[in-house]
Amino acid sequence: MKNLLLLLAALVVAGGGASAQINLAAAGYPTSPIGTDTLKVTTAASTYPSFAAATNATWDLTTVTDSTAVIQDYIIPASSPAAFADSSLHSFLGYAYKGNIQLALTSPGLMDYGIDIMGSTNPTGTAGDTITIPTQNDVFTAARTVIAFPATMSSSWSSSYTQTINYFLSYVVSSIPVFLHTPGTVKGFSTEKDTVIGWGQMRVKTLSGGASGYVNVLQVRTMITTVDSFYLNGTTTDPLLPSLLPLLGATQGQVTKTYSQSFYRLDNIVPLASVRFADSANTMPTQVTTNVQRLPAPAGVPAIAGAAGIKVYPNPVTGNMITIAAPATTGPCSYELTDITGRKVQEGVLATGSANAQVSIVASVLNGVYFLKVNNNGNTVSVSAVEVKR
Repeated sequence: MKNLLLLLAALVVAGGGASAQINLAAAGYPTSPIGTDTLKVTTAASTYPSFAAATNATWDLTTVTDSTAVIQDYIIPASSPAAFADSSLHSFLGYAYKGNIQLALTSPGLMDYGIDIMGSTNPTGTAGDTITIPTQNDVFTAARTVIAFPATMSSSWSSSYTQTINYFLSYVVSSIPVFLHTPGTVKGFSTEKDTVIGWGQMRVKTLSGGASGYVNVLQVRTMITTVDSFYLNGTTTDPLLPSLLPLLGATQGQVTKTYSQSFYRLDNIVPLASVRFADSANTMPTQVTTNVQRLPAPAGVPAIAGAAGIKVYPNPVTGNMITIAAPATTGPCSYELTDITGRKVQEGVLATGSANAQVSIVASVLNGVYFLKVNNNGNTVSVSAVEVKR
């Protein structure tokens, strides 16, 4: 993950009236999606609405139960053939690692070229037992199509690709090393089918827990089947491999199926909502992730002129001062700085307009991530994640 970039939640007038079917095309996306999104993830105890395929549907996710903590999703620059990367958390045989998904907006669609993996070492059981995933570039053998353009109702596309992850395993039995930083590889061959199965409007919880306005979305169902081949010391026939696989909770040629839905809105790379399911019929949701940035206000809440132009810098804050810049049309504003638990640590009034307003971060604000809310006439017009790093 890179340094925090500007978060922006521009309020616009939006109601819960009739929805309109949207079409996703390359021309509708920003030329540079670099930035930061704030995501909320549901708890294990959450209940969910139906996600059955539907047209002109209304999905209300304000009733789900979110965890207290939020996730910062960073879209950062990347090297060709990717144009940008989406930082995220991944799982390898049940062990977590961080990686940047290599993406690019092309004429055929939003393409995924692989994962730039950040190294990690994970304990696997007793002391001395570890699985190490080294820093590596997991380049897919063929680009995965995330969204094929143009995407509209009943559109479908498919992808087939192989990804390779290298690892090192250490395993000790009665003080005797059975594996000592032994190199291994997993090659996963995936076939994926994506289909637009519905459209309608959706609302989610805002960062503060209120209800957003409704947003027009496309409902995309994804089914991925992956067959894994395990290698030890460069071969699938190493005599120690049968002893290794049970330690990893794996079997040679194991098949994994994943089922999910993504609800895409216009002009946004990260879905408004992503849903994981335990079944192929998509009737048993297990987790929902929502994007709480750039949400419309509920019906009846006035739009704030110039709110989309509010900027906060530098970020991260390495000294004592930050600058909040807003167009003259925004008018006078106030601000609140809260920690990730919602506790207010600083507040004040801004004389925003044509001039920049500078705020001195008080000494009691320790290093960490905070949320800076800018308010105008009692309405929150922007929320930015600010990293204090001094």
